[in-house]
Amino acid sequence: GCLLVCLLENTKIGNTSAIEVYKKLKAPFDLLVGRSEDITVETLSKEIRGTFGKDWKPDALAKDIQKLHNMAKKLADANVTEIDSTGLGRKGLTLFGQRFILDAAFFQKLVHDKDNNPLPYTKTGSKEKPFTWVTDQVSGEVRGFPRGLDIMAILGSETAYAVLKNGGDTDYKNYDKNLEHLKKVLKGKNLKHSKNTYEKMLYSFMPLFQSDKQADKKTPGFMRSDMWKKKCLNTALGAWTELRHDTILYGKQSYTPVLRGMPPQVKRAYLEPNPRVYERLRSVVYDLYTFIDSREPLLNKYKSLAKILDRLTDISEKELKGAMPDGEDAAFLGDISSRLQSITEVHEEGITGEADSLMPLAADVHTRMPEALTEAVGFPAKIIVVIPVKNKPMLFFGGVYSYYEFKVPYEKRLTDEKWMEELKTGKHKPFLLR
Repeated sequence: GCLLVCLLENTKIGNTSAIEVYKKLKAPFDLLVGRSEDITVETLSKEIRGTFGKDWKPDALAKDIQKLHNMAKKLADANVTEIDSTGLGRKGLTLFGQRFILDAAFFQKLVHDKDNNPLPYTKTGSKEKPFTWVTDQVSGEVRGFPRGLDIMAILGSETAYAVLKNGGDTDYKNYDKNLEHLKKVLKGKNLKHSKNTYEKMLYSFMPLFQSDKQADKKTPGFMRSDMWKKKCLNTALGAWTELRHDTILYGKQSYTPVLRGMPPQVKRAYLEPNPRVYERLRSVVYDLYTFIDSREPLLNKYKSLAKILDRLTDISEKELKGAMPDGEDAAFLGDISSRLQSITEVHEEGITGEADSLMPLAADVHTRMPEALTEAVGFPAKIIVVIPVKNKPMLFFGGVYSYYEFKVPYEKRLTDEKWMEELKTGKHKPFLLR
């Protein structure tokens, strides 16, 4: 690691220092996903200079092995990791490093107690075992797997907690205590001002879980129903799965030791009036397009997406005041699918494949050997809501996520292509909230 730092700091790529090139390559990962949980080049460089001097040379490392050993121990002790992705508590230097993922850290704490022991099952002897239940010769009956619902419960979904409780997934010693603690941790994180896109996306999900007390008095009646709360939970689970999928190569995974939109031609259209969601998503997009170079071809795509989110916010606020989308707004909503498709298309051969143009995707998010917890999105399901138009009920059709959660053998983790093949078999059933 020390030699890697020396090489980066003393090599030129053209007229630019290799360390500056490295920092530019790393910056997008810092913005999109977050900080590294591993020891970084910058951290090691600072420690070496503090130990061996500002103008240190590689041969100085060999001259004082004990000093080198003490420096390594100090560095390892200071590098506090919140996600154990191996079950071994391993720490080390990596060039770019696995990123700290907030929900993975939460997963870690919902399958362990404060002493890193598994959470014991409290309904021993029960015939019906919850999804999260596992047993082994050492730990007995414990919570071996977290669930996507855990994250939604922390983000504020009372419906998610109810589903967990009804399914027996809260029947573990200290589970409720840990869950309440993580809610306080989340509140203290102040995600609104997070420096990375991943956490701001989590923040954008939270308005979906507003309680009746928090809801605007002008919120439509159908958005106050239990069915709508379930729909919103399903939406958040699907969007979160896509978020984990897109960061799967960069985010650190937790470990337990051993839409296609509306049809383009519509006479009337209606948007789910939740302006806070669109505002927060717009903030995420703004961070992205202010970060990238003005010459970057993606810049106009980000700006277009920001304009769409501004328009959605405006339409939502009009609806909350009792105004149905007019001709222009209705036409905009009817065409939004093609607008979004145009923004997401990448015209570069070899970058995208057939799977990228379809909605189904799968991501393994937690491991307990010999299985991996998999979160997946299928083809969109249909939804029908009743909206009063000029005091007469009218049906509006739309799409919602189809969300799946299941376990697979670790060595048979699914790619998107394999997941689509599995979907065709009908083996897996979507997580239906009824």
